[in-house]
Amino acid sequence: MSVNSAEERALIRDRIARTNARPHDFVSEPLLIGELTLVRIAGKEKKEGGYGKYPVLVIKRDAEDLTEGQAPYVACHAFHFLLGEQLQELKPKKGERLAFQWGGKLETNASAKAVEAGTVDDADRTFYHMWTVLRVADLLTTEEEDSDPLPWES
Repeated sequence: MSVNSAEERALIRDRIARTNARPHDFVSEPLLIGELTLVRIAGKEKKEGGYGKYPVLVIKRDAEDLTEGQAPYVACHAFHFLLGEQLQELKPKKGERLAFQWGGKLETNASAKAVEAGTVDDADRTFYHMWTVLRVADLLTTEEEDSDPLPWES
């Protein structure tokens, strides 16, 4: 199933925003939507001087998203913790359509509190990359299917 309408893309963008809603949330561009075509493992083990092994996903972008001269395939190196964690939870399969959204580089709560308390220098602040990865099929479900029943309804 291809996301071929502006309405479907708007729905996907809205569902991703609601998935990680928080006060400082924003949805950056571009929103990558495409079909998982290949997964490989890259990186060096820490004992070999690397940062560890991580998956590389090859995504075939929707034709509607391509501009002249752009390659249809994107290699997504999932070495950021949240991205890898979400992929581990999703366990996507070849042929599935995925939506990727980078939400920015954010400061950890512990670091922000230390800055507020004056116990950390700027050089020692810690940050993470906010990622959201979801199955397109899950995003295009109806609103009723998207909500858990309320406790008083069961």
